[in-house]
Amino acid sequence: MALVLVATFFHHSNAQQPYFDKSHQSKVFGKEKAYRIYLPESYRQARQNYPVIYFFHGWGGRHFKDPSANLDYQKIGELVDKYQFVLVMWDGNMDEAEQRPYNIGDHHDVKFDVQMKDYFPELVAHIDSSYRTLTGRNHRGIIGFSMGGFMSFYIAGKYPDRVSAAVNFVGSPDFFVGLPENHTHYPIKYTFDNLEDVGLLFYNRTNCPMSGLNDEVHQGALWAGLEDYEYHKLEGEHQIDDPGETKIFESAVRFVMDRFEHPMLLDKRWSHYDLCPQFEVWDYSVKSNKNEPGFLFLKNVDSSGFGFYTQKWLPDGPVIKGCHATVSTAPVYAPNTNYEIRVLHSKETEIETIKLQADEEGRLHIELTDSDCEVGISKKGQQPNFVTSGYQLQKNQQFLKTNEKNELALQIFNRGGKSGSDQHLKITLSCADSAVVIHEPVQLVKLKKHAGSFGTKPFRVESDKKPPSDGSPAWLRMEVAMEYDTLHFIDHFL
Repeated sequence: MALVLVATFFHHSNAQQPYFDKSHQSKVFGKEKAYRIYLPESYRQARQNYPVIYFFHGWGGRHFKDPSANLDYQKIGELVDKYQFVLVMWDGNMDEAEQRPYNIGDHHDVKFDVQMKDYFPELVAHIDSSYRTLTGRNHRGIIGFSMGGFMSFYIAGKYPDRVSAAVNFVGSPDFFVGLPENHTHYPIKYTFDNLEDVGLLFYNRTNCPMSGLNDEVHQGALWAGLEDYEYHKLEGEHQIDDPGETKIFESAVRFVMDRFEHPMLLDKRWSHYDLCPQFEVWDYSVKSNKNEPGFLFLKNVDSSGFGFYTQKWLPDGPVIKGCHATVSTAPVYAPNTNYEIRVLHSKETEIETIKLQADEEGRLHIELTDSDCEVGISKKGQQPNFVTSGYQLQKNQQFLKTNEKNELALQIFNRGGKSGSDQHLKITLSCADSAVVIHEPVQLVKLKKHAGSFGTKPFRVESDKKPPSDGSPAWLRMEVAMEYDTLHFIDHFL
């Protein structure tokens, strides 16, 4: 059916027009929703499937226009033919009387219950069912400009399991996102943990009103230690290309297509911030009673467990009190098999142990009544799996004192199988910030038999870090590398 439909598109279209303006019935919006689609010339003859790039416009833009971006819609068709992909330009308009797209911004800008995070999967499903596309995440990317640049990193971070590459052209650095009565401040520079498995390209401009703010976002990306990240600061105004050119837009297309050709190796562990009380990511689902602004954080998720934390704001906000959640795992466990679930609650040393049976699909459904905890999942014969569950400074300090000798002890949680007696865990503490010196950064900890939670000896840490003069991250991001036999684990904390 799709082949006949597309043939009709080409038959009736002007030969000089490289795109089609179409629409579909959106359940999310409750009305017809428009989009613009480019199909390569080869689409008529070939029977192959094509990767898809989605373009997100900026303020005042629509699927057919973006006044500030200087897009040459005709020449973009040449890029679609050159690189052989499908390009979809979505419409972020919320209401015909509302120029501001996406239902994001300051408090008074969040006006609608409709959420663009719900519309993106719906649009993707429509495109994939209507056109010959490659439907896996490794063949789907996003390019966004200005407010659409913010949305590019936000949506890719919301759905890293559905998007493999994202490009941000002079994007807005932060916005409130959510419902009119419950929205959360989303700062891009502190949410790069969501994007660690997505290839990222970030363009800034020297004369853009947000130039300095986006320098700070860039510092946040460096602070997060991303593996696949590029940043370029170009001369010029708040735009993508000069009028009549597609040179910079093409560089974004080339970046995304390269990620399609050379997909990243996914980390065995992943972490995710989400401002929604219910969400799904990487085949895990979370349902909570969160009814106020803030974030739910799944940390270091793998088959041996995860951390569940809440924060009223990032990067170091207080917990959301009284937040309960049910975490349903991916189907990675033996169906109808019993597992030992161990929960280490924040600032406690005692471990709560329960038995839980995986369902027929191999999923575990774990109910959590604590806003901050580490969860271990194991069965007999499984290997140990170590994470940091906290740290402690002398005299119960919360922060390092500058130009003084600090003593920092780590709390370690084995959330996997039991460790053997008289074996050792090698722990290396480091920090990428040159203002930090760690004396004797390596410890060899002798493990007691079946050790569950234990502390290290204090590391001696000195820092002469000064508060940044701009809004770059002021926090120290510490890395903990742990080696047990042939196993290696990496963790981070602020």
